[in-house]
Amino acid sequence: MYRSGLNIVFTTALLFLFALAGCKKKNTPSSSNTGSSTTRGTTGGSTTTTGGSTTGGNTSIDHKDSLTGTRWVLYQYRDEYTTTPLPRTDTLLFVNADTYTWNGLQQTYSLKTQDNIYNKYVFTLNNTPFGTLRGLIPLTMKQYGEVINEPFSQSAVSSPQTFFMWFRKIN
Repeated sequence: MYRSGLNIVFTTALLFLFALAGCKKKNTPSSSNTGSSTTRGTTGGSTTTTGGSTTGGNTSIDHKDSLTGTRWVLYQYRDEYTTTPLPRTDTLLFVNADTYTWNGLQQTYSLKTQDNIYNKYVFTLNNTPFGTLRGLIPLTMKQYGEVINEPFSQSAVSSPQTFFMWFRKIN
């Protein structure tokens, strides 16, 4: 009786292994996919996402095209040592996928999402009057047309300073 029970267990295990071996793995997209896709937002506009890169296991997706043709104003800012914002009237015009102007001076920028940073864009503005700035700003910035009191830190300097900035879309 012991031997027949062992045969049943052995036979069941073999059948399970054969069934498992017959299963096919479902193909899933790779995180290094560099294709393009277009999605339609809630406001009826479309956002084109072009490219993607993987660095250290973090996938970033480029969203630069979504700012092309928009104009924003920096209307106030403060540094990390003060609590009272100072007024400004700097105009940023996003000319194309990687170029913007700051008060008419042409510079470059990037706007990306990263899979390890949720509900935020990684926004880099190169060569501003404050230096090259990098900030994590809400994904809702385009929907509401405003960035309120968000920190931007200087890049590529030995003692980086953080500025808190207020931007408003004006067109």
